[in-house]
Amino acid sequence: TSPNSFFEYIVALDDLNYIQFTGDYSDLEELDKADVGAYAAKTWIGLRTLNEYVRAKVEGATNAGIQQFLTNPPVGYYVSWPAGKFAAKESESVERDAVLRNERIFPVPKVVSPTGEVYMGAHLKIGVKLRAHFLDDVANSGKIYLGYIGNHLRTVSTN
Repeated sequence: TSPNSFFEYIVALDDLNYIQFTGDYSDLEELDKADVGAYAAKTWIGLRTLNEYVRAKVEGATNAGIQQFLTNPPVGYYVSWPAGKFAAKESESVERDAVLRNERIFPVPKVVSPTGEVYMGAHLKIGVKLRAHFLDDVANSGKIYLGYIGNHLRTVSTN
C-alpha cells in the first residue's frame, strides 16, 4: 500500500529495503502543509520502482542502468515509472553553477562519502514542481540514497 501523505513516508520508507532516506523529514511534513500531499502516492510509485531496480541488480537479473531498467525491465520486477520522468543528471548549466550545484548536495552515511554528503543530480520528476534527488550507489553499497523529496530546486532559468 502507498502512503496517503508525505508524513507517512517516515514509517513507510522502512519497507523499501534498498532505499535509505538521508534527507530531512521536516521537508516531508512541509510538503503536506503545502497541499501537495496528493503527490505522495505518485512519489511512492517512483520509489518502489527504484527499489525494484536495486533488487534486480542485487539479484543479478539486470546489469542495466536505471534508464534502461525503466525502458526494458526484467520479468518479475515492479516497474511503473515512465522513463521520461527520470533524469540521470542535471543540466550542464546547473552542474556548472556552484550555487545551484550546492543546492543538490545532500547527506549520506560516511561509508559512502567521508565528508558525509554528495552531489545528487539524478532525480525523479514528480509532477511539475516536485523532485526526488538520489544517489545510485548500488555498485558500492547496494543501495540508493534518497537525499531530497521536495519542491523543484532552482535552475538557471528560475534563479
